[in-house]
Amino acid sequence: MSDLQRYIQNRKIEDAVFSEGFDEGYKAFKIGVLLRQLKEKLDASITPKT
Repeated sequence: MSDLQRYIQNRKIEDAVFSEGFDEGYKAFKIGVLLRQLKEKLDASITPKT
């Protein structure tokens, strides 16, 4: 387990507010990252016609 994973696990145990919102917030962040990567990939694959 990485230091970050250990920190998150301990923080979830110690902080109820953090624990409540973390998983949902992480899912939203991950979806945002995936959408941005897809957009960048699609933009890079479109070549302008001249």
